[in-house]
Amino acid sequence: GPDAAAEPLAPAPAPPSIRHSVRLASAGWGFDVDAATTGDATRVDVLVRPATAGAAPKRLTLDLDGSLAEAFATDLDGDATPELLLWTRDGGSSGEGQVRGWRFDVHGDATAMPSPPLDGEAAIGWRGRDQFGVQGDALVRSFPLYRDDDDNAHPSAGFVRVLRYRLEAGRWVVADASLEP
Repeated sequence: GPDAAAEPLAPAPAPPSIRHSVRLASAGWGFDVDAATTGDATRVDVLVRPATAGAAPKRLTLDLDGSLAEAFATDLDGDATPELLLWTRDGGSSGEGQVRGWRFDVHGDATAMPSPPLDGEAAIGWRGRDQFGVQGDALVRSFPLYRDDDDNAHPSAGFVRVLRYRLEAGRWVVADASLEP
């Protein structure tokens, strides 16, 4: 038959960008967190205002997987300098959560911290849907427990695992793990 003329492909529309801005404070420090999520990646720009007299503001620019769910300014280790914690959630059906963190020195310089561990017995039944929060001097992670034959949309174990992490020498330590109905 006759050759059909090829239609030019229209460029795919750009995914919408979601913006998230928050001002946080801890121990006299200020953090202006501005996040822009496009697709499954987030660019985070943080203006750090140290409490130290004469310390110049610093800027932290980060590229993270997933979207920003929440940001926390804390002093979990009680050393009078803050930590900035960013809770991100991936876009998949499991909604896996992760916390990235930075410790600051008195001049406002940041040191990246490892992510809170999820391994061994604490990981049994985990398939995402993580929730994170800060309570007192702990980072708290909770997630519904799944049985082996559950689909991702319906955890049937009937319990939520709650992990309380403490910050010791710049590393996360599981201080307590419990099951709640």
